[in-house]
Amino acid sequence: MSEKCRDALTTRQKLIAQDYKVSYSLAKACKVDLRKYRCNVENLPRAREARLSYLLLCLESAVHRGRTVSGECQGEMLDYRRMLMEDFSLSPEIVLNCRGEIEHHCSGLHRKGRTLHCLMRVGRGEKGNLGAVCQQALQTLIQETDPGADYRIDRALNEACESVIQTACKHIRNGDPMILSCLMEHLYTEKMVEDCEHRLLELQYFISRDWKLDPILYRKCQGDAARLCHTHGWNDTNEVMPPGAIFSCLYRHAYRTEEQGRRLSRDCKAEVQRILHQRALDVKLDPSLQERCMKDLGKWCSEKTESGQELECLQDHMEDLIISCREIVGNLTELESEDIQIEALLMRACEPIIQTYCHVSFVCICFFLTFPIAFRVPSGFLFVRSSCT
Repeated sequence: MSEKCRDALTTRQKLIAQDYKVSYSLAKACKVDLRKYRCNVENLPRAREARLSYLLLCLESAVHRGRTVSGECQGEMLDYRRMLMEDFSLSPEIVLNCRGEIEHHCSGLHRKGRTLHCLMRVGRGEKGNLGAVCQQALQTLIQETDPGADYRIDRALNEACESVIQTACKHIRNGDPMILSCLMEHLYTEKMVEDCEHRLLELQYFISRDWKLDPILYRKCQGDAARLCHTHGWNDTNEVMPPGAIFSCLYRHAYRTEEQGRRLSRDCKAEVQRILHQRALDVKLDPSLQERCMKDLGKWCSEKTESGQELECLQDHMEDLIISCREIVGNLTELESEDIQIEALLMRACEPIIQTYCHVSFVCICFFLTFPIAFRVPSGFLFVRSSCT
Protein backbone atom coordinates (compact mmCIF):
# COMPACT_ATOMS: atom_id res chain seq x y z
CA MET A 1 0.00 0.00 0.00
CA SER A 2 1.25 3.48 -0.80
CA GLU A 3 2.23 5.67 2.13
CA LYS A 4 -0.39 8.27 1.18
CA CYS A 5 -3.21 5.69 1.18
CA ARG A 6 -1.98 4.19 4.45
CA ASP A 7 -1.92 7.61 6.12
CA ALA A 8 -5.46 8.34 4.94
CA LEU A 9 -6.74 5.04 6.36
CA THR A 10 -4.93 5.61 9.66
CA THR A 11 -6.54 9.04 9.95
CA ARG A 12 -9.95 7.47 9.37
CA GLN A 13 -9.28 4.78 12.02
CA LYS A 14 -8.30 7.46 14.53
CA LEU A 15 -11.55 9.32 13.84
CA ILE A 16 -13.53 6.11 14.37
CA ALA A 17 -11.73 5.53 17.69
CA GLN A 18 -12.92 8.97 18.79
CA ASP A 19 -16.47 8.58 17.41
CA TYR A 20 -17.73 5.18 16.27
CA LYS A 21 -20.43 6.85 14.12
CA VAL A 22 -17.72 7.76 11.60
CA SER A 23 -17.91 4.08 10.60
CA TYR A 24 -21.25 3.76 8.84
CA SER A 25 -21.12 -0.05 8.79
CA LEU A 26 -20.40 -0.29 12.54
CA ALA A 27 -23.07 2.23 13.53
CA LYS A 28 -25.67 0.55 11.30
CA ALA A 29 -24.86 -3.04 12.37
CA CYS A 30 -24.93 -2.20 16.10
CA LYS A 31 -27.77 0.36 16.14
CA VAL A 32 -30.42 -2.00 17.54
CA ASP A 33 -28.06 -3.58 20.10
CA LEU A 34 -26.85 -0.19 21.30
CA ARG A 35 -30.43 0.83 21.97
CA LYS A 36 -31.37 -2.53 23.52
CA TYR A 37 -28.51 -2.50 26.04
CA ARG A 38 -28.66 1.27 26.67
CA CYS A 39 -25.12 1.90 25.48
CA ASN A 40 -25.99 5.51 24.66
CA VAL A 41 -26.74 6.57 28.21
CA GLU A 42 -28.18 10.07 28.38
CA ASN A 43 -26.23 11.36 31.38
CA LEU A 44 -22.76 10.48 30.06
CA PRO A 45 -20.59 13.21 28.52
CA ARG A 46 -21.10 13.19 24.76
CA ALA A 47 -17.38 12.81 24.07
CA ARG A 48 -17.23 9.59 26.08
CA GLU A 49 -20.56 8.36 24.79
CA ALA A 50 -19.36 8.27 21.21
CA ARG A 51 -15.94 6.76 21.93
CA LEU A 52 -15.33 3.41 20.27
CA SER A 53 -13.86 2.06 23.52
CA TYR A 54 -17.09 2.82 25.39
CA LEU A 55 -19.17 1.13 22.68
CA LEU A 56 -16.99 -2.00 22.78
CA LEU A 57 -17.01 -2.25 26.59
CA CYS A 58 -20.77 -1.80 26.78
CA LEU A 59 -21.61 -4.40 24.13
CA GLU A 60 -18.92 -6.84 25.33
CA SER A 61 -20.45 -6.59 28.80
CA ALA A 62 -23.79 -7.70 27.33
CA VAL A 63 -22.14 -10.64 25.55
CA HIS A 64 -20.32 -11.73 28.72
CA ARG A 65 -23.60 -11.60 30.66
CA GLY A 66 -25.05 -14.07 28.18
CA ARG A 67 -27.18 -11.54 26.29
CA THR A 68 -27.71 -11.79 22.54
CA VAL A 69 -25.85 -9.36 20.27
CA SER A 70 -26.47 -9.71 16.54
CA GLY A 71 -23.92 -11.53 14.42
CA GLU A 72 -23.44 -8.49 12.17
CA CYS A 73 -22.65 -6.28 15.15
CA GLN A 74 -20.27 -8.83 16.69
CA GLY A 75 -18.50 -9.11 13.34
CA GLU A 76 -17.95 -5.35 13.21
CA MET A 77 -16.82 -5.33 16.85
CA LEU A 78 -14.29 -8.08 16.09
CA ASP A 79 -12.79 -6.04 13.25
CA TYR A 80 -12.35 -2.94 15.39
CA ARG A 81 -11.06 -4.83 18.44
CA ARG A 82 -8.39 -6.30 16.15
CA MET A 83 -7.68 -2.84 14.76
CA LEU A 84 -7.08 -1.36 18.23
CA MET A 85 -4.83 -4.29 19.17
CA GLU A 86 -2.71 -3.92 16.05
CA ASP A 87 -1.97 -0.19 16.12
CA PHE A 88 -1.23 1.52 19.43
CA SER A 89 -1.51 4.98 17.84
CA LEU A 90 -5.31 4.53 17.65
CA SER A 91 -5.54 4.58 21.46
CA PRO A 92 -5.03 8.12 22.79
CA GLU A 93 -4.45 6.83 26.33
CA ILE A 94 -1.56 4.63 25.17
CA VAL A 95 -0.02 7.43 23.10
CA LEU A 96 -0.28 9.90 26.00
CA ASN A 97 0.56 7.70 29.00
CA CYS A 98 3.12 5.35 27.46
CA ARG A 99 5.09 7.84 25.35
CA GLY A 100 8.25 7.55 27.45
CA GLU A 101 8.20 3.75 27.56
CA ILE A 102 7.60 3.54 23.79
CA GLU A 103 10.47 5.89 22.99
CA HIS A 104 12.86 4.19 25.42
CA HIS A 105 12.02 0.51 24.88
CA CYS A 106 9.81 0.09 21.80
CA SER A 107 10.81 2.67 19.19
CA GLY A 108 10.42 1.56 15.59
CA LEU A 109 7.89 -1.17 16.41
CA HIS A 110 4.60 0.05 15.05
CA ARG A 111 2.41 -2.34 13.10
CA LYS A 112 0.95 -5.80 13.74
CA GLY A 113 0.66 -5.26 17.49
CA ARG A 114 4.42 -5.32 18.05
CA THR A 115 4.45 -2.08 20.07
CA LEU A 116 1.76 -3.29 22.46
CA HIS A 117 3.52 -6.62 22.98
CA CYS A 118 6.77 -4.75 23.57
CA LEU A 119 5.00 -2.74 26.29
CA MET A 120 3.59 -5.96 27.75
CA ARG A 121 7.11 -7.39 27.86
CA VAL A 122 8.28 -4.28 29.74
CA GLY A 123 5.31 -4.71 32.07
CA ARG A 124 6.47 -8.24 32.89
CA GLY A 125 9.79 -6.74 34.00
CA GLU A 126 11.84 -8.24 31.19
CA LYS A 127 13.06 -4.92 29.73
CA GLY A 128 12.51 -2.43 32.54
CA ASN A 129 9.36 -1.20 34.26
CA LEU A 130 6.14 0.46 33.14
CA GLY A 131 4.89 3.58 34.85
CA ALA A 132 1.65 3.16 36.77
CA VAL A 133 -0.42 5.25 34.32
CA CYS A 134 0.97 3.36 31.32
CA GLN A 135 0.28 0.03 33.03
CA GLN A 136 -3.33 1.08 33.67
CA ALA A 137 -3.78 2.34 30.09
CA LEU A 138 -2.50 -0.98 28.75
CA GLN A 139 -4.75 -2.97 31.11
CA THR A 140 -7.77 -0.92 29.97
CA LEU A 141 -6.95 -1.42 26.30
CA ILE A 142 -6.73 -5.20 26.79
CA GLN A 143 -10.17 -5.14 28.41
CA GLU A 144 -11.55 -3.10 25.48
CA THR A 145 -10.11 -5.45 22.85
CA ASP A 146 -10.74 -8.60 24.96
CA PRO A 147 -8.25 -10.94 23.21
CA GLY A 148 -8.95 -13.60 25.84
CA ALA A 149 -12.33 -14.19 24.17
CA ASP A 150 -10.77 -14.72 20.74
CA TYR A 151 -7.00 -15.09 20.33
CA ARG A 152 -7.22 -13.99 16.66
CA ILE A 153 -7.73 -10.40 17.82
CA ASP A 154 -4.08 -10.41 18.93
CA ARG A 155 -2.29 -10.63 15.58
CA ALA A 156 1.19 -10.92 17.11
CA LEU A 157 0.07 -13.89 19.23
CA ASN A 158 -1.90 -15.44 16.37
CA GLU A 159 1.08 -15.39 13.99
CA ALA A 160 3.58 -16.58 16.62
CA CYS A 161 1.37 -19.47 17.83
CA GLU A 162 -0.20 -20.66 14.58
CA SER A 163 1.98 -23.78 14.35
CA VAL A 164 1.34 -24.71 17.99
CA ILE A 165 -2.41 -24.25 17.57
CA GLN A 166 -2.41 -26.46 14.47
CA THR A 167 -0.61 -29.28 16.30
CA ALA A 168 -1.57 -29.07 19.99
CA CYS A 169 -4.98 -27.37 19.81
CA LYS A 170 -6.41 -28.49 16.46
CA HIS A 171 -9.28 -30.27 18.24
CA ILE A 172 -10.64 -26.88 19.44
CA ARG A 173 -12.84 -24.74 17.20
CA ASN A 174 -11.04 -21.80 15.59
CA GLY A 175 -11.52 -18.64 17.70
CA ASP A 176 -12.75 -20.54 20.78
CA PRO A 177 -11.64 -19.00 24.13
CA MET A 178 -10.23 -22.40 25.12
CA ILE A 179 -7.41 -21.93 22.59
CA LEU A 180 -5.51 -19.72 25.06
CA SER A 181 -6.04 -22.27 27.83
CA CYS A 182 -4.78 -25.02 25.52
CA LEU A 183 -1.66 -22.99 24.71
CA MET A 184 -1.01 -22.50 28.42
CA GLU A 185 -1.29 -26.24 29.02
CA HIS A 186 1.42 -26.80 26.41
CA LEU A 187 3.57 -23.88 27.58
CA TYR A 188 6.73 -25.83 28.45
CA THR A 189 6.18 -28.91 26.33
CA GLU A 190 7.98 -29.97 23.16
CA LYS A 191 5.09 -28.66 21.04
CA MET A 192 5.66 -25.04 22.15
CA VAL A 193 7.86 -22.67 20.12
CA GLU A 194 9.85 -19.79 21.60
CA ASP A 195 8.03 -16.88 19.90
CA CYS A 196 4.64 -18.26 20.91
CA GLU A 197 5.82 -18.72 24.50
CA HIS A 198 6.90 -15.08 24.75
CA ARG A 199 3.74 -13.61 23.17
CA LEU A 200 1.54 -15.90 25.29
CA LEU A 201 3.18 -14.98 28.60
CA GLU A 202 3.10 -11.27 27.73
CA LEU A 203 -0.66 -11.38 27.21
CA GLN A 204 -1.37 -13.73 30.13
CA TYR A 205 0.48 -11.39 32.50
CA PHE A 206 -2.28 -8.81 31.98
CA ILE A 207 -5.14 -11.30 31.79
CA SER A 208 -4.05 -12.70 35.17
CA ARG A 209 -4.47 -9.25 36.73
CA ASP A 210 -8.17 -9.01 35.89
CA TRP A 211 -10.26 -12.14 36.35
CA LYS A 212 -12.88 -10.81 33.90
CA LEU A 213 -10.44 -11.15 31.00
CA ASP A 214 -10.62 -14.95 31.11
CA PRO A 215 -14.10 -15.38 29.55
CA ILE A 216 -14.56 -18.99 30.69
CA LEU A 217 -13.64 -18.18 34.29
CA TYR A 218 -15.94 -15.15 34.21
CA ARG A 219 -18.90 -17.09 32.79
CA LYS A 220 -18.62 -19.91 35.32
CA CYS A 221 -17.78 -17.75 38.35
CA GLN A 222 -19.62 -14.43 37.98
CA GLY A 223 -22.42 -15.58 40.31
CA ASP A 224 -19.97 -16.84 42.95
CA ALA A 225 -17.87 -13.69 42.66
CA ALA A 226 -20.90 -11.46 43.18
CA ARG A 227 -22.05 -13.57 46.15
CA LEU A 228 -18.69 -14.01 47.89
CA CYS A 229 -16.35 -11.28 46.60
CA HIS A 230 -18.70 -8.29 46.04
CA THR A 231 -17.75 -7.74 42.40
CA HIS A 232 -19.10 -5.14 39.98
CA GLY A 233 -20.26 -5.59 36.39
CA TRP A 234 -17.96 -6.65 33.55
CA ASN A 235 -17.32 -3.13 32.27
CA ASP A 236 -17.07 -1.53 35.74
CA THR A 237 -13.63 -0.97 37.19
CA ASN A 238 -12.49 -0.56 40.76
CA GLU A 239 -9.13 1.16 40.96
CA VAL A 240 -9.00 0.68 44.74
CA MET A 241 -9.01 -3.11 44.45
CA PRO A 242 -5.49 -4.54 43.88
CA PRO A 243 -4.75 -6.68 40.79
CA GLY A 244 -5.76 -10.30 41.24
CA ALA A 245 -7.89 -9.62 44.34
CA ILE A 246 -11.08 -11.23 42.98
CA PHE A 247 -9.29 -14.39 41.88
CA SER A 248 -7.56 -14.60 45.27
CA CYS A 249 -10.99 -14.38 46.89
CA LEU A 250 -12.31 -17.15 44.64
CA TYR A 251 -9.52 -19.59 45.35
CA ARG A 252 -9.77 -18.96 49.13
CA HIS A 253 -13.37 -20.15 48.92
CA ALA A 254 -12.55 -22.96 46.48
CA TYR A 255 -10.74 -24.98 49.13
CA ARG A 256 -13.05 -24.34 52.07
CA THR A 257 -14.65 -27.26 53.89
CA GLU A 258 -18.36 -27.47 54.69
CA GLU A 259 -17.57 -26.55 58.29
CA GLN A 260 -15.77 -23.38 57.16
CA GLY A 261 -18.89 -22.05 55.43
CA ARG A 262 -19.60 -20.62 51.98
CA ARG A 263 -17.95 -22.43 49.10
CA LEU A 264 -17.78 -22.13 45.32
CA SER A 265 -20.09 -23.92 42.93
CA ARG A 266 -18.62 -27.03 41.31
CA ASP A 267 -18.24 -25.41 37.86
CA CYS A 268 -16.51 -22.33 39.28
CA LYS A 269 -14.14 -24.42 41.42
CA ALA A 270 -13.10 -26.40 38.33
CA GLU A 271 -12.20 -23.16 36.52
CA VAL A 272 -10.28 -21.82 39.53
CA GLN A 273 -8.27 -25.06 39.59
CA ARG A 274 -7.59 -24.74 35.85
CA ILE A 275 -6.19 -21.24 36.37
CA LEU A 276 -4.09 -22.35 39.37
CA HIS A 277 -2.56 -25.18 37.33
CA GLN A 278 -1.57 -22.75 34.57
CA ARG A 279 -0.25 -20.01 36.86
CA ALA A 280 1.94 -22.47 38.72
CA LEU A 281 4.25 -22.41 35.69
CA ASP A 282 5.28 -18.77 36.20
CA VAL A 283 5.21 -16.70 39.42
CA LYS A 284 4.58 -13.53 37.36
CA LEU A 285 1.12 -14.90 36.53
CA ASP A 286 0.21 -14.73 40.23
CA PRO A 287 -0.07 -11.00 41.08
CA SER A 288 -0.28 -11.56 44.85
CA LEU A 289 2.74 -13.86 44.92
CA GLN A 290 4.83 -11.56 42.73
CA GLU A 291 3.96 -8.48 44.77
CA ARG A 292 4.56 -10.02 48.20
CA CYS A 293 7.67 -11.97 47.24
CA MET A 294 9.46 -9.51 44.94
CA LYS A 295 12.24 -8.80 47.46
CA ASP A 296 12.72 -12.45 48.37
CA LEU A 297 12.78 -13.49 44.71
CA GLY A 298 15.57 -10.99 44.09
CA LYS A 299 17.44 -11.97 47.25
CA TRP A 300 17.25 -15.77 47.11
CA CYS A 301 16.13 -16.82 43.63
CA SER A 302 17.69 -14.46 41.08
CA GLU A 303 19.39 -17.38 39.27
CA LYS A 304 16.26 -19.58 39.21
CA THR A 305 14.64 -18.49 35.98
CA GLU A 306 13.16 -21.67 34.49
CA SER A 307 9.49 -22.57 34.88
CA GLY A 308 8.57 -23.72 38.38
CA GLN A 309 12.04 -23.06 39.78
CA GLU A 310 11.19 -19.72 41.41
CA LEU A 311 8.37 -21.14 43.53
CA GLU A 312 10.49 -24.18 44.45
CA CYS A 313 13.30 -21.80 45.45
CA LEU A 314 10.95 -19.81 47.69
CA GLN A 315 9.80 -23.06 49.29
CA ASP A 316 13.43 -24.05 49.94
CA HIS A 317 13.97 -20.70 51.73
CA MET A 318 10.65 -20.73 53.58
CA GLU A 319 12.18 -19.84 56.96
CA ASP A 320 14.14 -16.92 55.46
CA LEU A 321 11.17 -15.24 53.75
CA ILE A 322 9.48 -12.10 55.01
CA ILE A 323 6.16 -12.80 56.73
CA SER A 324 3.82 -11.73 53.90
CA CYS A 325 5.73 -13.81 51.34
CA ARG A 326 6.02 -16.80 53.67
CA GLU A 327 2.27 -16.78 54.19
CA ILE A 328 1.33 -16.93 50.51
CA VAL A 329 4.05 -19.48 49.67
CA GLY A 330 2.79 -21.59 52.57
CA ASN A 331 -0.76 -21.42 51.20
CA LEU A 332 0.40 -22.51 47.74
CA THR A 333 2.46 -25.34 49.23
CA GLU A 334 -0.63 -26.55 51.06
CA LEU A 335 -2.64 -26.42 47.82
CA GLU A 336 0.07 -28.49 46.08
CA SER A 337 -0.45 -31.24 48.64
CA GLU A 338 -4.17 -31.29 47.77
CA ASP A 339 -3.85 -30.87 44.00
CA ILE A 340 -0.70 -32.27 42.42
CA GLN A 341 -1.21 -30.42 39.11
CA ILE A 342 -0.22 -27.19 40.87
CA GLU A 343 3.25 -28.69 41.40
CA ALA A 344 4.70 -27.61 38.05
CA LEU A 345 8.12 -29.31 38.30
CA LEU A 346 6.69 -32.68 39.33
CA MET A 347 4.04 -32.56 36.63
CA ARG A 348 6.64 -31.73 33.99
CA ALA A 349 8.95 -34.53 35.18
CA CYS A 350 6.08 -37.08 35.16
CA GLU A 351 4.43 -35.95 31.94
CA PRO A 352 5.79 -38.83 29.78
CA ILE A 353 4.59 -41.37 32.37
CA ILE A 354 1.18 -39.67 32.62
CA GLN A 355 0.78 -39.68 28.83
CA THR A 356 1.81 -43.34 28.56
CA TYR A 357 0.09 -45.00 31.50
CA CYS A 358 -2.68 -42.76 32.80
CA HIS A 359 -6.13 -42.19 31.36
CA VAL A 360 -7.15 -38.60 30.55
CA SER A 361 -9.48 -38.40 33.56
CA PHE A 362 -6.78 -39.42 36.04
CA VAL A 363 -3.77 -37.70 37.58
CA CYS A 364 -0.87 -40.11 37.98
CA ILE A 365 1.78 -39.37 40.58
CA CYS A 366 4.82 -41.55 40.05
CA PHE A 367 7.29 -42.27 42.83
CA PHE A 368 9.42 -44.91 41.18
CA LEU A 369 10.41 -48.29 42.61
CA THR A 370 9.79 -47.98 46.32
CA PHE A 371 6.66 -45.83 46.35
CA PRO A 372 3.20 -46.66 44.95
CA ILE A 373 1.32 -44.63 42.41
CA ALA A 374 -1.83 -42.81 43.47
CA PHE A 375 -4.67 -42.28 41.02
CA ARG A 376 -7.18 -39.66 42.11
CA VAL A 377 -10.50 -39.58 40.29
CA PRO A 378 -12.83 -36.56 40.24
CA SER A 379 -15.15 -38.09 42.86
CA GLY A 380 -12.31 -38.02 45.38
CA PHE A 381 -11.76 -41.80 45.83
CA LEU A 382 -8.12 -42.86 46.02
CA PHE A 383 -6.82 -46.03 44.38
CA VAL A 384 -3.28 -47.33 44.90
CA ARG A 385 -1.21 -49.55 42.59
CA SER A 386 2.18 -51.04 43.21
CA SER A 387 3.88 -49.81 40.02
CA CYS A 388 3.42 -47.59 36.98
CA THR A 389 2.90 -50.57 34.66
